[in-house]
Amino acid sequence: MNTKRLSIILMILGALWFSSSFAQESETLRLDLNSAIEIALSENPSIKVADMEIKKKQYGKKSAYGMLFPQIDLI
Repeated sequence: MNTKRLSIILMILGALWFSSSFAQESETLRLDLNSAIEIALSENPSIKVADMEIKKKQYGKKSAYGMLFPQIDLI
């Protein structure tokens, strides 16, 4: 009884493996160099962090410029 179950399980796993490998072959993505570089730059976590650091510095720069202007209090 156990050998029948084992053979059925192996056949099912084999069928799943075959179908998944066949599906992967038909879904091939072709990229040129520029597209690959663009995707790499947009999805790279280091690049995303660097972009956020640049934005942070730009906000700090705007804040520093704001401190240079005189402040008027209307009371």
